[in-house]
Amino acid sequence: MSSPQHENYEAEPCFILASLGDTEDLERYEVGGFHPVHLGDVYDGRYRVVHKLSAGGFSTVWLTRDNREHSWVALKIIAAGTSKCILAKRELSRYTASQYTSDTVSLFLVKHRNFTLDGLNGRHLYLVIPILGPPMSRLSDGLLSRIRPWLSRRTSY
Repeated sequence: MSSPQHENYEAEPCFILASLGDTEDLERYEVGGFHPVHLGDVYDGRYRVVHKLSAGGFSTVWLTRDNREHSWVALKIIAAGTSKCILAKRELSRYTASQYTSDTVSLFLVKHRNFTLDGLNGRHLYLVIPILGPPMSRLSDGLLSRIRPWLSRRTSY
């Protein structure tokens, strides 16, 4: 009995196209890149991953349950190669915000806390931030033109 012939094997796709779903660039899961995360993973002994919220060029954001505070937070995991730069920018932002009155500082997104962990692809910065809603880029999905200034102001507010 002969083995089955696969004449069209080369014509079949061997990967999932990025346009088929909302996902980060899978090739970024390499040394210096993204940290692989699975639903149910627990980070820093307290943040249990429940769902992916978004992905971008230098990070992924996950909905997590803070088992210590019994609250929902977003966990932004920065790519290993970018983590040092983001940490430096965070320190600069903290200094800049400290120059304003306490009323003004409340207008900025303030992270709850941060920590670093070593993973398969390097050392990653983890930012624990409040859950604020969908990414701004999602709000324009389906629109055939640019968002009008009045809508942008209302949405940002």
